[in-house]
Amino acid sequence: MHDLRDYNTLSARQLTAAIGQLNHNTAPKIMTHLALRARQPHPLGHGRSRAKALKLLRRVKKVHETGRIPLELTVTGCRIDRGSHQADRYYYDRTLLAKGWQQYDTEEDAWYFGIWINTEKLETFTYAEGDTSHVIAPNVEAFRTELTRLYQYHPQAPAFISIDPEAGVVTHHFEAKPEV
Repeated sequence: MHDLRDYNTLSARQLTAAIGQLNHNTAPKIMTHLALRARQPHPLGHGRSRAKALKLLRRVKKVHETGRIPLELTVTGCRIDRGSHQADRYYYDRTLLAKGWQQYDTEEDAWYFGIWINTEKLETFTYAEGDTSHVIAPNVEAFRTELTRLYQYHPQAPAFISIDPEAGVVTHHFEAKPEV
């Protein structure tokens, strides 16, 4: 796969192949990069480089506007929207839980990581160190498969642990996993 940010070193065929590999998450980032390169003042970029960036930007915009850039899909066929947000997970705790989402407790949970699930809308949302992944399932079967993958990759953590020192028993208490 060729990176469109290296447009100066790519041939016309490689540029076409790279445009064909864009998805709905990468296209806006590449368009922003090319727009910045096309507007660079003279000391940082020579005229040919800026003209090539502008021409490539027009090509990518045309493909984007005509709807020929595919959605990014998971292996289960669910749409995934990626983004970034400079907040911590507690921002999403407040906003998503107020909208009916359920928090899924994992051992990785911290101020920089969290997972939320909405079984009514068939969606999952993950926040990890400023990056967000919003997975939208097209149907119940795909959502179940996506939840199975999620549960395998992120084991559930106990909601709390009780200890009976006299009997020497430690009990892990778990909340019910969100299911459809």
